[in-house]
Amino acid sequence: MEWPIEWSTPGVSDAVIRRVTNALGWAVLVAFLILRPLAVLFFSATTRRRRFWCAQSRRDVEVELELGGIPGFRRPAAVRHRSVFDPPTAVRCRRLCLDSSYRRRWESSAPLGATGRG
Repeated sequence: MEWPIEWSTPGVSDAVIRRVTNALGWAVLVAFLILRPLAVLFFSATTRRRRFWCAQSRRDVEVELELGGIPGFRRPAAVRHRSVFDPPTAVRCRRLCLDSSYRRRWESSAPLGATGRG
């Protein structure tokens, strides 16, 4: 069987190499444009507010927890704010509230966001 084009000529091999490299370049660009937002979504930190009775400070506290990890499996990683301290960002405790079992050990006297005023 004879090929209609001679593959050994420089123009044909250059055209094939150019097409392959262009296809790889586009594939890398598309992968970057799709995977970068997904990576940002998966590895960005989110925050959650919780209110509970803290035995350490002996009163109801409201904390803002920073969660890390992939969505669906996020775990508390840091305490950003705690209502007991002034300013609330100066957290100076053992951060036991990072453990969810500690926060659920005692019932809070008021729901989150309640002011206690009638």
